[in-house]
Amino acid sequence: TKQNGTGVLVDGQKGCVVKFAKCCNPLPGDSIIGFITKGFGISVHKRDCPNIINDMDKKKDRFVNVEWRNSNVDSKNESYEAFLQIFVEDRISMFADISLALADMRVSITQVYTQKKGDMESIINISIACKNLNHLHSIISRLKSINGVYDVVRGYAK
Repeated sequence: TKQNGTGVLVDGQKGCVVKFAKCCNPLPGDSIIGFITKGFGISVHKRDCPNIINDMDKKKDRFVNVEWRNSNVDSKNESYEAFLQIFVEDRISMFADISLALADMRVSITQVYTQKKGDMESIINISIACKNLNHLHSIISRLKSINGVYDVVRGYAK
């Protein structure tokens, strides 16, 4: 196993470039797998990523075992992107309430877009920076406690 600057150990590869797949945004603590890309090193995916599941049988020779170096250590320097879908009551101050809760937790918002879902409901699609799976669970729990938030689901970037 070879260590690189990403916090991931790659089985049998030396000095390889590792990047995290944007489709599933794996976090320390997730079960992960590496996919050898053509010309871009190893792409790390969650094992339940739809893109990986579809390719498992067809391209099995391009998969490599990877694991987190420290899956639940809170590193001040390392953050990872997570994509959330927040199902909310459609009201004027809803996004303000969500961004205030994230700011109180010192969580950065990296991307956001909203979509209407019926007359009284919206979906806030948001990318945030977090440390690991435990940190993400605490963020989701806090968001679910906001008045008018119906559900928060970790999703896959479209």
